[in-house]
Amino acid sequence: MVTPGALVGQQLPRPRRKFYHIFSLKMPKSTKTPTTKIAAKIAIFIVDDHPLVVEVLVELLNASDDFIVVGSACDGKSAMESIEKNEGPIDILILDLHLPGTSGLELLKSLEHQKRVRQVVVLSGITAKESIISTFALGAKAYIEKTADVQSLMKTLRAVARGEAPMNDHVSDVLRSAIKARESAKTLSSRDIMILRYLSLNYSIKTIAQTVGLTIGAVYKAKNRVEERTNMKPGDDFFKVATRLGIDVSRGSESAPLPSKTENRKTQSNRS
Repeated sequence: MVTPGALVGQQLPRPRRKFYHIFSLKMPKSTKTPTTKIAAKIAIFIVDDHPLVVEVLVELLNASDDFIVVGSACDGKSAMESIEKNEGPIDILILDLHLPGTSGLELLKSLEHQKRVRQVVVLSGITAKESIISTFALGAKAYIEKTADVQSLMKTLRAVARGEAPMNDHVSDVLRSAIKARESAKTLSSRDIMILRYLSLNYSIKTIAQTVGLTIGAVYKAKNRVEERTNMKPGDDFFKVATRLGIDVSRGSESAPLPSKTENRKTQSNRS
């Protein structure tokens, strides 16, 4: 928590009421809570590459009795630098996923061991199931779509500040589906999961077989088991399935090291 006096001398974007159409609603008559007087305000830091969104958020939050914006950044790198320089703790970081350079998910992952930020609320136009699942897996407290109205945004921020984890119907459905998929995937063996990791990184059946020391037929059988037991549907790809199951599909996550693309071409040319 910070007090309003802590912001003396800081320059924040000047409020501009004409941009309230960004959040699908006119500016609310009042965002204040007159029945409750809060001595210390909830410190908010905004990370979004759209200046108009930042301006709207700054005006909305600073107009309320319980929030105060202590800073903002337009990309992941500058966000980390500003967070480290910030004198006090940041109660809630509002994060957009689509950022230049370091993505919102990468920034969220780097915040896992960052004690200055207490909670993260994702505010994004990305509605893909995999993105929603990944944000919660990396510790986000709430996920709000940019099409949400102002009242929903403020209500969510207040709930997160109280230690709650609010979510709308869409997010609830996505997480329920993910839990169901993980239950189905419990029948996968460690070998099947290893094959799934390779498939999610677009390695060919032949390359996987050579890397893990299996026959091509065995890899095909593992692939078929993954498709059947995870209820893969037309249009699904292995990366989405792995993400949905909470499986780490970053390079280096495999139990056996992945060959480089150069090594793949050499191996395939030598065997042809």
